[in-house]
Amino acid sequence: MIAGAKPPPSRSTAVRASEDGYTLDVPVEIPEQATETEDGRVLAVDLGVKKQATCVPIQPTNDADDGEHEQVSPPAFIDHSSKDKLFRVKADAGGINDRLAGLRRQGKDHTERFGHLLSESRRTRRKERRLRRQIQHDVANELVWVAILQRCEEIVFESLGQLENDARDGKTAWSISSWARGELLDFVEYKAGLFDIDFETVNP
Repeated sequence: MIAGAKPPPSRSTAVRASEDGYTLDVPVEIPEQATETEDGRVLAVDLGVKKQATCVPIQPTNDADDGEHEQVSPPAFIDHSSKDKLFRVKADAGGINDRLAGLRRQGKDHTERFGHLLSESRRTRRKERRLRRQIQHDVANELVWVAILQRCEEIVFESLGQLENDARDGKTAWSISSWARGELLDFVEYKAGLFDIDFETVNP
């Protein structure tokens, strides 16, 4: 059990079935843990492709009225070791879907071959979702840990408005939207809240 967690008085462990398989739900209470922070210090996070996230701790300059910020320490780069594997799994899923589409055009969507490919497609998509979720969990943990080490009182995700930029190539757009529009932001907000660190998204 997580240190400091209190067992729930009435809820019990539950097993839930979904298209991704089975999930074991174990309800626990996780208390907030306050951390030492510097007034006005923020961890600015920018999402990317070569590096999933670049985060820089910043704080207001001595002249607080000018609205300017200064960098506190060098940027930290977060890049999950399984990111390339996720791209490969996604490519595999796309290839399977192309073959399924080809069989449909040929009127062979009731054949044994089609059924086999359809099952393979579902397995691959489930693998993709599980892998992306694990990556998002791990990246969220790293971002919150950096914020704690740098004594930041808030984590701010920047440049999310660029996700709508049509000039981005397909892989770039898919990659960044996977980090931002998936569960990453929710994970970071939840995990940061456990340490009394604020969370915000901005579109500069």
